[in-house]
Amino acid sequence: MKNRIYTINDWWGGPLCGVCEFIGEKYIYQRRFDEELDMYTNDYFLTPIYDEQFETIINDWHNWLELYNSGRENEYIRSEYNNINEIAENQSLYQFCVKTGKFILNDHFNSTLENSWVEWTDSDYTFPETFTGIIAKLYNFYYEDFTWMFISDSRMYFIDQLKKEITPGHNLYGIDFLPELKNDMNDDVIYSCRENEIEIFYLIHLTYSNYNDINFPQYKRIGDLKALKEYLESTIEREYLE
Repeated sequence: MKNRIYTINDWWGGPLCGVCEFIGEKYIYQRRFDEELDMYTNDYFLTPIYDEQFETIINDWHNWLELYNSGRENEYIRSEYNNINEIAENQSLYQFCVKTGKFILNDHFNSTLENSWVEWTDSDYTFPETFTGIIAKLYNFYYEDFTWMFISDSRMYFIDQLKKEITPGHNLYGIDFLPELKNDMNDDVIYSCRENEIEIFYLIHLTYSNYNDINFPQYKRIGDLKALKEYLESTIEREYLE
């Protein structure tokens, strides 16, 4: 059975606390501090959480992470999260490196996981790969050469513009698209849609035409999240739709 780390909410030489899944159950994990040694150990305390709590926590976490990575965080968010830069960096790094590992049980483990500790080593992290995490990692790696930026407050503008251009007769007509990324160097926009319950990404070159204009925009079907990552890595500063 796969074990997974969903969030890293604090960091000090390793994850301090967050949400995880262990042997099919969801928990809040908290790293144990040894008072005698005056240091954190490699043991974590697990507190069970209900599915309703889990859903709320995960939604809140990804909302915050998206706000941070898109540069829209405000002073309130800054004050609520200590070491915000380091936490976000490590979260995106571990999201990028998805691994399947096992939690190593120590002598304090019991069958109900109540008041129990679990030893956790560097090779045992399992992180889900997310859209926000992938873009943050690529931005951190390529920095100035990475020209794709999150679309946030202007989403409705790009939705309305696409409706002007994807008219009857176009191959993409009738598909519900959401704008995700805008290229600062040209008019390429990456949109997402659902195909057979899977999130699929398209690159569309907007023409900024008006209603009733016949000027079908060029497009490229990129594929799923993995394909998007590969595409962005392979086309930075090299391939754009004209």
